[in-house]
Amino acid sequence: MTAQDQAFVRGVTGADVPDPGRPQLDAGPDERRRYGIALEDWHHSWPYSRTLQTAEAEMQYRTVRSPRPRRTADLIPITLITGPPGTGKTKLMRRIAAETMCQAAWEARIGISAPLYDDGLFTAPRRDVVIVDLPKKQAEQQLFALLCQQVGAPFDKDARAAFGRAVERHRIRWVFVDEIQFINFDGQIGKYVHDGFKSLQNMGVRVVLTGHDMRQQLAAQRSGAREAARVQSEARWMLIELEPYRRSTKGEITEWRKLLQRIEQRIRLRGHEPGEAVLSSEFEEYLWVSTLGYMSHVSTLVSGAINVAAATADQRITRKILDLVAVEKRAQDGRAQRLQLWDAGRFSFRQRWR
Repeated sequence: MTAQDQAFVRGVTGADVPDPGRPQLDAGPDERRRYGIALEDWHHSWPYSRTLQTAEAEMQYRTVRSPRPRRTADLIPITLITGPPGTGKTKLMRRIAAETMCQAAWEARIGISAPLYDDGLFTAPRRDVVIVDLPKKQAEQQLFALLCQQVGAPFDKDARAAFGRAVERHRIRWVFVDEIQFINFDGQIGKYVHDGFKSLQNMGVRVVLTGHDMRQQLAAQRSGAREAARVQSEARWMLIELEPYRRSTKGEITEWRKLLQRIEQRIRLRGHEPGEAVLSSEFEEYLWVSTLGYMSHVSTLVSGAINVAAATADQRITRKILDLVAVEKRAQDGRAQRLQLWDAGRFSFRQRWR
């Protein structure tokens, strides 16, 4: 495994952020400052948490067989992890990618994967897994240029062909692309990009995509050309959909509490005993009302509240502190009104809040 891939795995698993432990009351000013920085890094690092929803998504992903380079790949669909922003798609994709890297390195060590490429002049390093985040709207050549850059492969005007050569040289078997909503799949660009993905599939590469609300982008189009592009894309994609966490049925409430219990295991504040059920008990309903069950909003609210509490005398999370921390716009809009209803006992968890 390359140093780049090792760093990626450490980042996904949280191994690169050491646990600061409990605060020392007799520490000097320098030690307290070092501890404060380490504490903030710890509370802002949110490693992947396997829940019922993500476990089901992982099972869906594993229903598709592993790639076998230079064998027919017509039956391998493109995996698309989709859903509203803030539901944990990127964390799920990165977890799958990190696990895939580790498994590929294991296979290489025990000699059950393809050997290194050697043309007599140089030996290309293995890069079984390639990951790219789209920073903005992309055309086909821009996308494949980014993929080439990830493995250090030279490319010219035909970046798609250049990456095809890189697949052989670096023994690439998986390609992960995040933020795929930046590709306009209802037009000609989308058709070209998907043709490029199809060429990778035909080389035995498994393609995994993540993107916001892709069902809307793949909705029926008015023009014949755009409808043809939509059908071409949708027909080859296996959709794995993530949703905000619900909290209305008994099973949903149990799952929500388990999620909060995993989070509170990471709290390192003097005012809370290790593993104290402050989030999953005292603020369980409050957190859902404030975030509407969006995982990224929960992360923003809880990590912000912990860091504010760390600067107080008693180092304890309170309702006042939680009220001070804003979340992303999707949940922040109407948050005050929802909390007023909840405080008055008139909030309905069964209602579809937007």
